[in-house]
Amino acid sequence: MTIPNGSPDLNSFTTDFFESCPNRQSVVDGYCVKCGPGNFFNSSTLICEDCPVGTYQDQDDQTSCTPCPQGSTTQTVASPSSSDCKGEI
Repeated sequence: MTIPNGSPDLNSFTTDFFESCPNRQSVVDGYCVKCGPGNFFNSSTLICEDCPVGTYQDQDDQTSCTPCPQGSTTQTVASPSSSDCKGEI
């Protein structure tokens, strides 16, 4: 872009750059990746998020987490296996 008879004010000049990935992938360190176990793709925020306590996800590329069976929960977020569901104390 050329500004006739002038120059841009570099102190107030901004640009917006958004990396985009194919459906259900998130940008991690500049690469498009599928969400892995213990995570799910949030279609509202367009990022991979940890499964909350009380849920797990044992597969890649999912859009939700699976609740633990009634009476059990996980101890932490991002549980990648149903075996992380333990009886509540």
